[in-house]
Amino acid sequence: MEKDYYKILEVEKDATLDEIKSKYRHLASIYHPDVSDDPEATKKMALINEAYDTLKDPDKRRNYDMYGSSNSVNESDAYENYNPSSTYYEYN
Repeated sequence: MEKDYYKILEVEKDATLDEIKSKYRHLASIYHPDVSDDPEATKKMALINEAYDTLKDPDKRRNYDMYGSSNSVNESDAYENYNPSSTYYEYN
C-alpha cells in the first residue's frame, strides 16, 4: 500500500515548505523515541522522517506528486514478487 506523506505529516497537498517544516517539528516533538512513551514511536518517527525528507525537497516532492513515490520506481515493490526461477525456463 502506498504511503501518503501528506497524511503522515498532517498537511494539505498545497502546503508551503514552512508549513511542512513546522508540522514536522511539532510531530517530532511528540513522537521522538527519546520523549514519547508510545511503543510505536520509533516506527512513527521513521515514517515522519521519510515523509519530511521527501516533501522538503522540491524535486522529490514533484516526483512524489506525479508518481506517488519519492523514487521513480518503488524499490521495495520492484523486488517483492521477484522469483528468479520464473525468469528463465518457464517451460518444462
